[in-house]
Amino acid sequence: MPARRSFLLAAGLTAIGGLGWLGVEHVSVTGEVKRKYIDVSWESQGRQRYGRVLWSALAPDEAINVSYASSYAADAVQSPRAITVDEELDSRLHAEFSSVTYRLGVAGTALGGSGYSLKGVDREGFNGAQLGDTATVANLGDRLAVYDVETRPDWSNSSSVSTFDFAEKYPSFQ
Repeated sequence: MPARRSFLLAAGLTAIGGLGWLGVEHVSVTGEVKRKYIDVSWESQGRQRYGRVLWSALAPDEAINVSYASSYAADAVQSPRAITVDEELDSRLHAEFSSVTYRLGVAGTALGGSGYSLKGVDREGFNGAQLGDTATVANLGDRLAVYDVETRPDWSNSSSVSTFDFAEKYPSFQ
């Protein structure tokens, strides 16, 4: 009987391992970076509130639109195609807000493989992938892990950059 149990256990583990391998194979996606956001949260009047300190998007005509809270994200925007967060800015954001989430929208990450969904990434992934670049990511449910980025050096389309006052846009923020 022990030999049969060992055989069944080994066969089961092999089958599960094979399914796991197949699952990993399907979560890797390579696509164009379409969106970059920095989302934050804070507590106000006993409730968790949510806001966005930076929003950037690649339009269908390949124009780039960027909007950011000047008091929080000005240091992150070097140009419409160079949006990065250094350690100092990351520390300031984490000191000011309850949570800080860096998000990317990469083509092919939405359900069904078309379009994109905005998912959290670590700061290094956020910094490494710029709008219009091609990124290879692992789709980990509510997060993306950025594995490779092919930089697009030839972008020369139009852009629009605007700023806003965070406290004015989100009055619940004190």
